[in-house]
Amino acid sequence: MNTKKAVIALLGIAIILFSVNRCSSDTQGEDALSFVKASKVDNSMKTKRKEVFSKWLSASEYKKRFKNKYYKKTYPAYVEMDSLGNRRVLEIDKKPGFSWYVSTGHLLEEFPKLHIQQTMNHGKHLLSLHIIKKDGFKVFSAVWVSNSVFIREEKKLQAYGIYPPEFSR
Repeated sequence: MNTKKAVIALLGIAIILFSVNRCSSDTQGEDALSFVKASKVDNSMKTKRKEVFSKWLSASEYKKRFKNKYYKKTYPAYVEMDSLGNRRVLEIDKKPGFSWYVSTGHLLEEFPKLHIQQTMNHGKHLLSLHIIKKDGFKVFSAVWVSNSVFIREEKKLQAYGIYPPEFSR
């Protein structure tokens, strides 16, 4: 492992430990990951969102979209998951020249590691985050986009009443 990668790895570990320690100290009963809040969703725009959401997809149907390279002209900008593991996707037109990454169905405790990977190692910004309780555990669906297009893509989501997640200090 070269020096740069070692430094980045150590920095990532330090950030995770700091975040978890900071959020869990003196907050008995609260989530250790309270430093991030899910995307805010404006309920007054529910009808507009319903028109553009995909149908509810089973986990296998959702995974097939990625295996079949379904996302060529669009990308999943916001993904909701229900307590059964089904997902519905708000797809947005994708202009060439940027990359995105989506992760769904992982335990919320895994979020910090994945977030650091996408932001520090891949130059992405967290666009959307959905959190739900499933089988007694909190799981998340998150979408990251290239830093260079974050503001443009954020505005597209806001047109449907979905706002980027917030991080507490």
